[in-house]
Amino acid sequence: MPWHYDYACRKTRIIPIKLVNWETPNRACILFFKLLNKLIKIMMMKKHDHHLFLNWLILTGVITTSIVIVWHQGFFHTLFTNDKSKISIAICLIYTLGSLHCAIRAWQVSSQLLIADKTTRLIKHHQHSSVHLDRTRLRLGKQTYISTSFITDFLIDTVTATTASNDSKEDNTRSTALAEIYSDKLKSSHEYGWFFVDAMIKLGLLGTIVGFILMLGSVADTANLDLNAMQKVMQQMSSGMGTALYTTLTGVTGSLLLAMQYQMLDRGADDLMHTAIHTAEVHILPNLAVSQS
Repeated sequence: MPWHYDYACRKTRIIPIKLVNWETPNRACILFFKLLNKLIKIMMMKKHDHHLFLNWLILTGVITTSIVIVWHQGFFHTLFTNDKSKISIAICLIYTLGSLHCAIRAWQVSSQLLIADKTTRLIKHHQHSSVHLDRTRLRLGKQTYISTSFITDFLIDTVTATTASNDSKEDNTRSTALAEIYSDKLKSSHEYGWFFVDAMIKLGLLGTIVGFILMLGSVADTANLDLNAMQKVMQQMSSGMGTALYTTLTGVTGSLLLAMQYQMLDRGADDLMHTAIHTAEVHILPNLAVSQS
């Protein structure tokens, strides 16, 4: 019996009103629509605490719901049965490992974004106070210190590089080089994720090669071309073709889904760097010049 849905759209909400044939896949679809509603709401709201991690959770929830729906349709049983090379299992494991790594990094970057936002608001609150480098800490005015974090380390290094030189051109060059160093440091662990993305694509292509080898090997081992032999050859060729196509499909799909997560993570890291650079150039260095004069 085909599924049937009636929807009532109210502003940013998409509410399933009528569902026919209450089976497990339909319940998964209900969860999918609830997650979709939440995604639309969050994307239309202003940024809030840990918005990067919450957005990653929504994206992962939609992906997981889609995987559950596909699993209930028996796709994974067909996939693992027809893939004689078992490369698709390795691709699924790599995708799971990459998603866990992305979850950890999304929480870390999201926490640093939250600290950067609080630090920027603190600096804006003391915008008329001079900035001093007190050993390894930044001090605003006489008694206000900035807590240690990624953005604080960047601001301290920026102040140190600025006070070490009186040449404006040299200051710009050092600031640019410092920003590139911190950006590379922030995204260094993301290279593991992009390696996972590339590895899944290559494993999918490897499965394609293995499948064609199995398909052509069945023809090479055939000496007689009678009816029974031809039926056996066709079965073996179908098995090899299934291995080739299913591993390619798994590799490409897994790489796309994981690339979406790491693209979101890279954008969060870029936002953190932009906040750090803007805070240094607009709120720290001008007040530092006042304090030094």
